[in-house]
Amino acid sequence: MPLNHRLLAVSVAVMWGLNFVAIHASLEHFPPMFLVALRFALMSMARLRSPLVAN
Repeated sequence: MPLNHRLLAVSVAVMWGLNFVAIHASLEHFPPMFLVALRFALMSMARLRSPLVAN
């Protein structure tokens, strides 16, 4: 396996692990429904910026 693939796998694992810490910290300060709305708003803005891909 190339080194680039290994580094990518490690970075994905680290980001995945940090996600649980971020969720726990944010739930101490914000209500859950606000975080759900924020997640959907951010993803919809990211989707609107990306070009549509036709199959």
